[in-house]
Amino acid sequence: MDRRSFIAAALGVFAAPALAQLGSSPSRTRWKVRSSEGFDALAFLGPLAGGELYLPYYKADVDVFAPRLPAAVSADIGALWKDAEAAGFGLLGPSLSVIFSAGHDADLKTMIDAVASPDAILLPAYRSSPYWEEKDWGWFVSVAPRLRKIFETMLDAGFPAFLAERTATLDQRIAELPRSLAGFDVIQQQEKLTG
Repeated sequence: MDRRSFIAAALGVFAAPALAQLGSSPSRTRWKVRSSEGFDALAFLGPLAGGELYLPYYKADVDVFAPRLPAAVSADIGALWKDAEAAGFGLLGPSLSVIFSAGHDADLKTMIDAVASPDAILLPAYRSSPYWEEKDWGWFVSVAPRLRKIFETMLDAGFPAFLAERTATLDQRIAELPRSLAGFDVIQQQEKLTG
């Protein structure tokens, strides 16, 4: 094989994926990038619980916000996290995010209202989702009063203002992300990988 053929073949191998995307069908993945005070509050439960997975990244945030919470509520966040794992519910924040994901995550007030009437507000969407687990719902309902107390306390402690301070440039980044993500068709890649 001469040098020109080798270079052309090598370039063809590297260029093929890019050329394939040029002729591919339009992206079916529709990116919706938005902020969510509720999801941020759920995600912050891990650092507030003292989770080793989270503290290296969020210690400064915990150091600022945790002292605003009564000791009993702080202790209950840690206990609730452990209870969730022991009951097989999984990681508290991510698992709760699934239950609240049908649009009941806008802010802490919305989540407080939802957890106060979970059967009416959260159950219909969760039950019809592919993530429905009766055992998880039973555990969630059993701890709903504790969650409501935690959310109310976070609201009273000024979590919305704390979050706004910590994420001051978030809206600018949210505006940039859809353009950056437009070329990534996750649905197509998942179908390719899973058949």
